[in-house]
Amino acid sequence: MCEFGESYVVIPIMKQTIAFFLLLIGSILSINSPGHAQSLDLLTGLHPRPQVSYIYGSGYSSFHFTPQISAIVIDTAPTRGTLRAVHYLESQLKQIRGDTLPVYTASQFPYFGSCIRIGEKQEWYINYQLSFPNADSELHPSGYILDINGNILLAGADSDGTFNGVSTLVQLIRDTDKFGNIPALHINDFPDYPIRWVFSTHNLIDKNQISTLETIEDTMAAHKLNGLQQNDFKNNIYSVFEGSYPQYFYNVDSLQAYSAKSNVEIIPGVFPFGWSEGILFHDPDIAEGFPTTTSFLIQDDTGLLLTDPNMMLPNGGFENVSNGNFTGWSFYDGPGSVFVDSTTVHSGKYSARCTNFAAGNAGGNCRFEKSLKCRPFHGYHMSVWVKTDQLQAGEMQLLAIGTDGTNTQGLTATQYPSSGTSDWTKYDVVFNTLNWSQVYVYCGVWGGGGRDGMVR
Repeated sequence: MCEFGESYVVIPIMKQTIAFFLLLIGSILSINSPGHAQSLDLLTGLHPRPQVSYIYGSGYSSFHFTPQISAIVIDTAPTRGTLRAVHYLESQLKQIRGDTLPVYTASQFPYFGSCIRIGEKQEWYINYQLSFPNADSELHPSGYILDINGNILLAGADSDGTFNGVSTLVQLIRDTDKFGNIPALHINDFPDYPIRWVFSTHNLIDKNQISTLETIEDTMAAHKLNGLQQNDFKNNIYSVFEGSYPQYFYNVDSLQAYSAKSNVEIIPGVFPFGWSEGILFHDPDIAEGFPTTTSFLIQDDTGLLLTDPNMMLPNGGFENVSNGNFTGWSFYDGPGSVFVDSTTVHSGKYSARCTNFAAGNAGGNCRFEKSLKCRPFHGYHMSVWVKTDQLQAGEMQLLAIGTDGTNTQGLTATQYPSSGTSDWTKYDVVFNTLNWSQVYVYCGVWGGGGRDGMVR
């Protein structure tokens, strides 16, 4: 479907192909300026493509840039949105043409020369100008009318619409700058989607990243994208401001000011990627609790709480040894990195000495694992005693991982400091089994190095 004047011409395939080219040639020849043989390409090249757009035929005039007499005219009491749109147009004219245009209010304009009238439909001056014969009667939210016939009239349905109209006008100016004028045309446009966001994970503490975001926002303004969903991926900083550097706040203010000029709303990601530790840093009690349907079994004569027999580690105390190996575990890393130790113990006769980490695992891991049956939505407690001697790097963890044989889900998120040298220290973790009836229980060191660590 091709659009000429105010009518739509539907061209059937084959039979009226010649008529189509005649109409096309006739339309091009009717344009006042001979330099615009590509006028239809001018409209089809706009991005995003306007909802309604057409080139005027004979009897209409192009807009000529004449710095001596051209001007921008706004309402006597313009809105902030109109002023933002005019500021953006001036900045783009400076880039494209090397100079800006004078700005007059309606009462100041001397009424000679060509002008660009800009404003929101609600402003009396623009509303008055919309009485031209070919104006569309309807303006959609964030939409605009752009009409060029000697002068330019840009009427936005609202502040966003006015800025979107300027964005289209800037494209037209760029595409026709070598001709010095813009052909007579009419556009009535509005976005199909009210939310048009760009996703960002830039680190705002880095000034270079701010420059990168400003460049991105330049592109957003040119293509009518209206939201920057910004997640400070590295620092999760929106949740924890206390530890921020002064430079961070300066950068945020700078980005916010630039975004306002670009008509881009910043939408901060307070919970980026599902992380919540920033908020919980202030108050861990706001975390949602897990449902628990546990029951307690108490020994009748002592009143002691009895442990679920299925969740008893068969060799949790490392007392059962056979041929120099610990029995009862599903697996543990080695050989060559775990040894039975009878000299340095916390209680009982033995402890597990973890050393020569690379010998047991290229990643420096030294872990004990056992698969156990459990009750869904029950709470369990797991603890370990640890002693270290010049242990380098590494993470000491107590992990419970729910499984059904195919799928898995971590039920704990522990990470205890374990490097250096320390005496026997107890670590505890409580976990909920959720909907799992089987768990893998892990205890040990990930990525260790140096000398020794003993567990009990």
